[in-house]
Parts: sequence; C-alpha cells; structure tokens
Amino acid sequence: MRRTIKAVLLLLWMGMIFYFSAQPAADSTVTSNGAALLLYHLYRFLGLHGATEADFLEIYIGPIRKTAHLIEFMILGILVVANIREYRKKNYLPLALFLSGIYAVSDELHQLFVVNRSCEIRDMLIDVLGACLGVFLCHAIYEWRK
Repeated sequence: MRRTIKAVLLLLWMGMIFYFSAQPAADSTVTSNGAALLLYHLYRFLGLHGATEADFLEIYIGPIRKTAHLIEFMILGILVVANIREYRKKNYLPLALFLSGIYAVSDELHQLFVVNRSCEIRDMLIDVLGACLGVFLCHAIYEWRK
C-alpha cells in the first residue's frame, strides 16, 4: 500500500509540473502574479514591506518564479528517491539524480511547444538544481535516520 501511495504522489506531482508547463505564457503569468500577491499581502500584514503592489511585483516576481521552479523540482527529487528506495536500498542515488534531472530537462524542452513559452537554459539549470537538492536532502534524511 505504501508503495502505491508513493507512486501515485510522484505521478500526480509530475502531472502537476506538466500542467503548469503546458500553460500559455499569459496563464502562467496570472498564476505567478497570484502567488506573488499572496506573499505581498502576507508581507503587508506582517509589516515587512511598505511598497505598492505594482512595485512589489516588479521587484519580486522574478525571484518568486525562480524559487517556485526550484521548490517544485526539489519536491520531485524527494518523491523520486522515496519511490526508488522502495525497490533499491543501495546505489539508488545515481538513478534518482538521473531520472529527476531528465524530467527537469524534458519539462523545460516541453515549453518549446507551448504558446509564447520558451526553453531557457537558466530555468533548466534551476530545475535540475532543485531536483538534485531534493534527491540529496531525501538521501541525507535516510542516512540520518539509520
């Protein structure tokens, strides 16, 4: 049962990544701006930022988008390790890095075929870095628990 749950979570996460990458640029911008505005209102509530919405978006939308890329692929790396470790207890690290890295690269290539989207090397590197961080974080947790 545990294996099935882990596999379903991984497939759902991969599907979510694919869905967001398949959004045309305008829809992707709306999604990103919505997330950024949530952060803006949180910052305002906490008294951490005095800028207007427009200024906040102009300053932070880029870093917010790149951080989202990193985190979504970090979660992917964690899920890949969790699934592979169900079948392989040793020497799983290279396979986990390879599979999560390939998915990160293919996701960015997928955007070449989406309206007004592009494949950027910088985003590809951020995605792969996130996947690797997730793999190593999950590996470190498994090692720590031993």
